[in-house]
Amino acid sequence: MDGRPTLEVMVNMISESEEHSGIYIDQDAVKMRMEQIVLPKFDWCMNVFERRTGRLARTHIDVGAGGEHFLAGAMRPGRVVEGFEMYRASFEFAQDVFNLNLKQDAFLAS
Repeated sequence: MDGRPTLEVMVNMISESEEHSGIYIDQDAVKMRMEQIVLPKFDWCMNVFERRTGRLARTHIDVGAGGEHFLAGAMRPGRVVEGFEMYRASFEFAQDVFNLNLKQDAFLAS
């Protein structure tokens, strides 16, 4: 044994720790984070995608979604969003604040 924690121990620690997702689930910072960071970044990404492909992106997936600000910014008519998040606190935050139902299963296992 090399002293490293098992995958099961790591997943339990990460999925149950509010400390790991604290910056993303600060409800006082949601509006500022959306207006100053998420929406400008999302719009930039969509502009780059459209310029390079000549079409609009209609499906958005976020793996390791955090508090899910990015998918909340992507929720517009005609778009499909899906996110994966293992942190329990972030998962619950996305449901409570953005009404998003993320998947908690491992992305590669889906």
